[in-house]
Amino acid sequence: MGRHKKPIPLHILHGTFREDRVNLKAPLPDINIPDCPPELDTVGQTEWIRITAHLYRLNMIADMDLAVLAGYCHCFEQFIKTAEQIKKTGYLIKSPTGYPIINPIISINARARGDMLAFAKELGLTVIQRSKIKTDNNTKDISPMEKFLKKEGS
Repeated sequence: MGRHKKPIPLHILHGTFREDRVNLKAPLPDINIPDCPPELDTVGQTEWIRITAHLYRLNMIADMDLAVLAGYCHCFEQFIKTAEQIKKTGYLIKSPTGYPIINPIISINARARGDMLAFAKELGLTVIQRSKIKTDNNTKDISPMEKFLKKEGS
């Protein structure tokens, strides 16, 4: 099956952009934060706000990313909710016959974690993906405090 192809902006950010290997006529969408889907509950909405702010500052988000972002936030939501359930009920539960069995919520949690990681890779949110990104520090909406701290740290 092979790897998924990276979009041009990720090639540019990772420093792997080569004109002879990419479609230079590929569309480059405007940088914009899509509206949060109402289907997400408070956990998903909080993650949406948190992650879209970071992606916007790095110029890595567009309205076209709505489905991938919604998928990531939904999986994050499922992961957190199932983790809370496991914390309450434990890793083992009693079967209808009274014997201890592995809590079925564990497999739901593992699936949500795997799906969340897949979406995170598509968005460039994992540690490995992030380590490949090269920026020119041309980010949006840096607060005055952050500017001050950057000057102090230099």
